[in-house]
Amino acid sequence: MAIAHDYVVAVSRRAKIAAFCVSGGFLVLLLRLFYIQGINHPYYQEKALQQHWAKVPLPAQRGEIRDRHGLLLAVSQESYSFYADPKEVKDAARVAQQLSPMFAMTEQELLPRLTHPARRFVWLKRQLPRDKAEAVKKLKFAGIYERKEPRRIYPHGKLASHVLGFVSVDQEGLEGIEAGFNTELSGQDGFLWNLKDGRLSRLGIYSPEAPEVKPRDGATVYLTIVARLQYVLETELQKALDEYPSLGAAGVLLDVASGEILAMASLPDFDPNDFLRYDRNTWRNRAVSNAYEQGSVMKPFIIAAALAEKLVTPDTTFFCHHGACRIIPGRVLHDSHPYGTLTVEEIIIKSSNIGTALVGMELGSERLCRYLEHLGFGRKTNIGLPGEATGLMKPAERWSNFTLTSVPMGHEICLTPLQMAAAYTTLAGDGIYRPPSIVKKLHYPGGKVLYRYQPPELRRIYPADTVAKMQKMLRLVVASGTAQKANLKMVAVAGKTGTAQKLDEHGQYSHTKYISVFAGFAPAENPQYCCLLMLDEPQGAYYGGTVAAPAAGRILQQICLHQALLEEYERNSVAKSH
Repeated sequence: MAIAHDYVVAVSRRAKIAAFCVSGGFLVLLLRLFYIQGINHPYYQEKALQQHWAKVPLPAQRGEIRDRHGLLLAVSQESYSFYADPKEVKDAARVAQQLSPMFAMTEQELLPRLTHPARRFVWLKRQLPRDKAEAVKKLKFAGIYERKEPRRIYPHGKLASHVLGFVSVDQEGLEGIEAGFNTELSGQDGFLWNLKDGRLSRLGIYSPEAPEVKPRDGATVYLTIVARLQYVLETELQKALDEYPSLGAAGVLLDVASGEILAMASLPDFDPNDFLRYDRNTWRNRAVSNAYEQGSVMKPFIIAAALAEKLVTPDTTFFCHHGACRIIPGRVLHDSHPYGTLTVEEIIIKSSNIGTALVGMELGSERLCRYLEHLGFGRKTNIGLPGEATGLMKPAERWSNFTLTSVPMGHEICLTPLQMAAAYTTLAGDGIYRPPSIVKKLHYPGGKVLYRYQPPELRRIYPADTVAKMQKMLRLVVASGTAQKANLKMVAVAGKTGTAQKLDEHGQYSHTKYISVFAGFAPAENPQYCCLLMLDEPQGAYYGGTVAAPAAGRILQQICLHQALLEEYERNSVAKSH
């Protein structure tokens, strides 16, 4: 009986242990269920969503870029990209051999991608045109797949390449307008959800719970650029560069009345359709990204300031010391010719360094610096192009006597070609500085249009009588002064030449490296267009009147004559209609 009792006790103990373990197990399961469905419910809900649904992006269409008259300059077109799943590729060597000529790649470049040990997705070639893509698809290689992608096309090749810029293979703007207005051009991508089964196959099952956000396409950007004028500027700038080989060149053409940029060029240039084939230095827009000491093109602003302050008149005389003057202790200035007494008008016509420095000393550092600041010197124009330089101009409190006698000659102050060209519109126009602009309007899908922002308060720099006097002087510079090679028969051009020494590797002014510039406007009697051309270290000649002035004169003449023909045609059309 004792044995039976012990057996019953042992069985009872085992039963209690088993019941405890089962109860504990159920308790653990209940706690785990509470954790999953209560505390950590959002996490598992998201996991289930990812397993049941696929979020499919709906890319927005990148906006176009057009000139001010609507000519297409940049557009996105459908292209075809190919990728590989290396685990599915069979006979990778043969695949690489046949695809290499179609992809313009070597077999050695393709083979590692086709045999990658760890990845199931490897890009082979992006953005092939339709004809080449069709040839690849006909081969029907296992593990080679196609995906449609947009490709950016620039129909006119190199035309306005530095203005337009380019995009990455993923349609992100990298330079020019493409980068500066990337947000507006890109729009906003949308998405939709697709149901999937256990094999991850997408099912065309409608569900009211499936959200969808439609893409918002990018805006069309209308530039102030005129493609025809851009072609004229680029052609003449290239001719100047061919005649006087240089490190580079830049040109800007502005509308005097509005400050709008009608053309902007930088050389050497590139084709944005295939920008990777060019050296990165060619991508740089010298018109906005490089600042230079520009020499005597600065002189008219010093004379204009002195006229506006009633310190001088065009007939006021200064003794120019026959070509050499110890203008301040420790500083001797020189003129290219030994001039004696010159009037202010003659100082500009003959481009006297000594005479202009003497006028600058009459103004003084604070007053002269204030005028130059009003012209936008030392700050960005903020036209919207990336990489724009501020230039370099010291505040008045840091000017020395050397600075006061250097700035009037265009030294100790660095400006971009755009800054200088924009400043010249104040002399060509009504004395008011208008910030330059390169975008005319943004046209959004649906009809919304945003126009260029114009500052509500424009600053008058020079009174009207000062502007009239300066226009007369600058016309005489072309007619009988240093810019006579810009003096053409059919259109009267006004302007000023500049020849600035560059610093050498020792920080001294070089006698072999120069910046050659011409800034001017036409027609002289009623200025409508302002043009600046600059060549960096030209060979064969270096004076601005020889290197830059002839091309600038031809540009202004072509544009003025063409505009006159258009106006005549419009008048005749109106007359016939009546």
